Amino acid sequence: MKTTHYTRISYVIMALTALIFTACKDKTNTTPDTKFYAKVMLYHGATDAVAMHLKLDDVAKTVDSLIYTKVTPYYETELTAGKKTKIGVFSTKTGALPVYLDSLLLLNTTTNVTYSIFTYQDNDVPKTVRAFITTDNLIPPTAGKGRIRFVHLIPDISTSVDVETVATGTEATIRNDFANLKFKDKTDFIDVVKGTYDVKIKEAGTKRVLFTAANIVLEEGKIYTLAARGYATGSTPRGTAITTILNK
Repeated sequence: MKTTHYTRISYVIMALTALIFTACKDKTNTTPDTKFYAKVMLYHGATDAVAMHLKLDDVAKTVDSLIYTKVTPYYETELTAGKKTKIGVFSTKTGALPVYLDSLLLLNTTTNVTYSIFTYQDNDVPKTVRAFITTDNLIPPTAGKGRIRFVHLIPDISTSVDVETVATGTEATIRNDFANLKFKDKTDFIDVVKGTYDVKIKEAGTKRVLFTAANIVLEEGKIYTLAARGYATGSTPRGTAITTILNK
């Protein structure tokens, strides 16, 4: 049987229709790649160090130089599976030797991740600036409470310390989480009742108060880091103090 001209056209139309349908179906069923991000914050706790700069994949994130006792907001960077995202802390925007270098790699494909970098100063001669990174678990506190953690950045306290929290009208509390802490130790976040606190740093296991930070306000639903910094043998502005960092 001969194939007519119109039959050939019908075959072509049918083939094109099937091709278009398949293409549309594939496009409809394509699941877009989920993007994951890391948020990175930098705290300058190195008493005598120059201003710092945070870089993510060689891009300077700090608009101004970050001076001692100051903290950046969380800066966001996209994480790609199998690709390392460089993070670095530098004393200048243009380079110089890094204070801290690390890389972030997407390993957990179900959630975004939040980090803090803390710079500190060893009690060396010459003094050496170093840093460490923490993973920040910023789950909300329970109703009526805030969340706090403690970071110990005072190099010349030779003994371990206990961190005692005293709210107005309450008795002093030393939690197990905040006991027997050494230089460069960091605790997990814990829930505390909202209120105004005096935070006392004591020689571990004793009543001897090394220093006190008064009137620290902890609000409901907020998450804070209490960073102890400075020198026990120093005086203002190099003396011991606590910086209250609002994480969320």
